[in-house]
Amino acid sequence: KKNNRIKELEPRVKSAAEAINSLKDIIKKKDDEIKTQEEKYKRFLGKAKQVIKAIDPKGSQSPSPDTAALRKQLAEKERALMRMEEEAERLKTAREREERMVLSAWYEMGMHVHKKGLEERLQPQVNSPRSVLSQKRTDLRRSTVSGKSPSTVR
Repeated sequence: KKNNRIKELEPRVKSAAEAINSLKDIIKKKDDEIKTQEEKYKRFLGKAKQVIKAIDPKGSQSPSPDTAALRKQLAEKERALMRMEEEAERLKTAREREERMVLSAWYEMGMHVHKKGLEERLQPQVNSPRSVLSQKRTDLRRSTVSGKSPSTVR
């Protein structure tokens, strides 16, 4: 019985052993593929680090003197630009204030000239007598002030 049973199970064991061996081969191939992929990954990672160091000097521990000088010049130029922008804004404000003052002065001068012209036009009308009687009164007042007698004044 045992022999029969062994003979029955022997093909199964052989097929299982073959399956195990083929699976072991597949696993070995996959391990080899993984190792080659890891090596490629490490090479690409090394190249990427080199590129990053070349592009981004902040990441590197020792910046070159040229880079430091260029950074200093850039910062200096940015400060000068800021000063110039502030100066331009200040000059713009001063120019606008000056324009308002000039306009105000022109307006005041125009108003003064206009007022003076009106006064000159109205002055003769205010001082000149309107009627013969008021003209006699005006003449009488002038003569009294100058010291002449009213009888000699016509």
